[in-house]
Amino acid sequence: MTIGASRICVLPHFHAFGLILDILSSLVARQTILLRQSKRFLPHAFAADVERYHATETAMVPRMLELLCDAATRRTEIAVKIKPLCIHVGGAPLSSELLKSAQSLVRSVVIGYGLTEAGPGVLLNGRSVCGAKFKFRPLPDSPDLFELLIDSPCIGIFPGKSEKLSH
Repeated sequence: MTIGASRICVLPHFHAFGLILDILSSLVARQTILLRQSKRFLPHAFAADVERYHATETAMVPRMLELLCDAATRRTEIAVKIKPLCIHVGGAPLSSELLKSAQSLVRSVVIGYGLTEAGPGVLLNGRSVCGAKFKFRPLPDSPDLFELLIDSPCIGIFPGKSEKLSH
């Protein structure tokens, strides 16, 4: 999150957890959050809001990103308006094809799948809270991508291989 950024939250209403995190993080980061009342995601209306409010960040689910990319490839005016965005995507896995398409249309894409499920009380404005320990590990196949490793009493115990973390 960028301090002072204008952030448009278009997450579906059933993603209440993500909406709450956006609202809470905006209090710390002093962001502006615009919530749309429409239950449908309308790419042209979203792009108009991005331009109107000089938005630089947003959060959405993969289906919304797919609709936005599809609209932007068909309509140049939408592509121009969304170019400055950093889009945080969560709620479901993101296909590599959709990621490549989105990366060609916007400033950056942050894959947050899993963070909304495991993130409460872990990181807020880049700082550890609730006794969480975390570190970033580069992915072996992609030195530009990192995995966030978290050790926190807030997220419970997950089966499988675990790795001890230190600050």
